[in-house]
Amino acid sequence: HPAEFRHGITFVPMLEVHTPEQMLISLAAALHFSFGGKKVSAAMLLDYLREKEMLLVIDNFEHLVDESDFLETILTDASHVKLLLTSRERLNLYEEWVFPLLGLRYPTSADEAEPTAYEAVQLFMQVAQRTTRFEATAVNTTAAARICQILEGVPLGIELAAAWTDRLACPDIVTEIERGLDMLQTSWRNFPSHHRSLRVVFDRSWQMLSPVARLVLCRLSLFQDAFGEAAAAQIADADPATLTGLVDKSFLRQEANGPIDQAQYRRYQMHPLLQHYAAEKWETYPAPEKEGAMTRFSDYYAAFMQQRQPDLLTSHLPTALAAIDGVANNVRQGWIWAAEQQQADVLALYLTGFFQFLGLRGRFQDGLELFTLAADKIDDPALLGLILTRQGMFHFRLSQYAEAETAVQKSLALPLAGDDYQHIQAAGLQVLGHVKYGQGDYAAAEQQYQKSVSLFQQANDPLGQAKSLNSLGVIKRLRGQYGEAQAHLQQALTITRELDDLYDTAVSLNNLGSVLRLLGEYEQAQQCFEESFRYRQTINDQKW
Repeated sequence: HPAEFRHGITFVPMLEVHTPEQMLISLAAALHFSFGGKKVSAAMLLDYLREKEMLLVIDNFEHLVDESDFLETILTDASHVKLLLTSRERLNLYEEWVFPLLGLRYPTSADEAEPTAYEAVQLFMQVAQRTTRFEATAVNTTAAARICQILEGVPLGIELAAAWTDRLACPDIVTEIERGLDMLQTSWRNFPSHHRSLRVVFDRSWQMLSPVARLVLCRLSLFQDAFGEAAAAQIADADPATLTGLVDKSFLRQEANGPIDQAQYRRYQMHPLLQHYAAEKWETYPAPEKEGAMTRFSDYYAAFMQQRQPDLLTSHLPTALAAIDGVANNVRQGWIWAAEQQQADVLALYLTGFFQFLGLRGRFQDGLELFTLAADKIDDPALLGLILTRQGMFHFRLSQYAEAETAVQKSLALPLAGDDYQHIQAAGLQVLGHVKYGQGDYAAAEQQYQKSVSLFQQANDPLGQAKSLNSLGVIKRLRGQYGEAQAHLQQALTITRELDDLYDTAVSLNNLGSVLRLLGEYEQAQQCFEESFRYRQTINDQKW
């Protein structure tokens, strides 16, 4: 409210200021105050301000944080003067109230009905229309929304991107931004020099980091999703003080999914553009440094998946899925590194949990690509057999039946013995049963499922047994053998309930309900369907 400041509001730019004396001169110049030919004096400036009721808006103060004691003196000695600063780094003064400047609102999904209702998209279009005869076509609007998503609504980035609409189509601008930062610059002569390129903005902040903080930031660029303090410590050797410093300097954002004063709830995230910038800097570090950090990264998320894998089979499934959802891209990167480095022992930690997660989330194409990569790199027979059967399962989910059968036959031909042989045989026959089912050969499918049930039982794998019993029940229903179908499905349901396996319980209930309906047991069928529906809602099943 300007009326609250009897002596007005004064804007004080600090971008080109580098010394305490220059800071005083800039303040005096903005205030139209003269030192009267005398030596620049903080005391004289304070005497002038002491009688004022005004607001000083001080811009770009981040490189002068060490000189913030003078601002504290202003607040103490000139109590009617208020200060509003912009800075990429916190001052860490007792009197400081921090208001993080986030981006403009932008569409968060590709299917937003009205992307032009968001301020970020509106800004893009306004700048584009100044630059060229921009038309808000469906293609341009969709691309503009994607640009705003990538930039997370940052106004400067949006303006710099929109400036290219006189030379590139909007979808091409999206492509260029996804490649790197160099696209985000302009040649406008009357645009502030420090705002003509995002790289210049980032370079200024980078220069203010210590060598240790720079190294930590580069290591943190490995994270594709938010991360906690434990992950940052193990992977980037980042202690809480360093993380706080990077937050204070606007390199990281801090969020929390619980009380923020408790470390286990604190999460950190880097803006995608800053992450890209830090990743570029990371490339300049020695190979051993980068390889060591990536190995720690992969090891950390392998242990993470191993810890959560049991919960994916119990009533803790919703919590486990939510936890993995939050770091799914990190897990993916860790898997890729372990596969490329042929780290069989690490991949083994990922294997079961990651396969279950990808399946539960319906990410079949992604799963196929990741498991195909691993299958091409690993030669340990026992692990390769497990990878190939799961690769076959993803092929089946994508209706690629010939490819699924090929993958499984490779697994069955591996030189295995004992428990490994029994388990791979059982899993492989189960997938072959799925393939025959998909091809409509129900008799062949039934044979494969029956064999796999027996082998899973011998291998003491109740979950595998329950899955094959469930599939066998479906085949019996399709062949009109409703009594046998009911028996198989009831047996599968009993096992999954004992295992506290929500997902497979929901599947068995749904299939059992279908059989009971055909038997005329409508009330029992409805109870099965309703219970299955509740379980699927609980786990947020994305495939039904």
